[in-house]
Amino acid sequence: MLPWLAAVCVFTTLSALYLGGFPLRIEGGGARQLLGWLLSGVLFLAVWRLILVATSAVAGEAGAVVLALAPSILLLPVLTWAAFRPLGVRISRAKAGH
Repeated sequence: MLPWLAAVCVFTTLSALYLGGFPLRIEGGGARQLLGWLLSGVLFLAVWRLILVATSAVAGEAGAVVLALAPSILLLPVLTWAAFRPLGVRISRAKAGH
């Protein structure tokens, strides 16, 4: 249970920083943004779990959690885009001054 809690905490913190702190322009709103965020969490956890299973034999449980989080964190922008796009929400970089 603890490894899942670590992954969920990392996702919520980093997705908030990515979506709220980066100069992004998000078009399309309402419930679609919330569903996109939830779907990106599901994708993040799925990628994290696949990497966790692949690395747990080599690194043990604690090491596998850390090894699985690193690539999952790096893939967060791609996973977020992949989750939002099918729902009709566009994420793009905001232009300077906007």
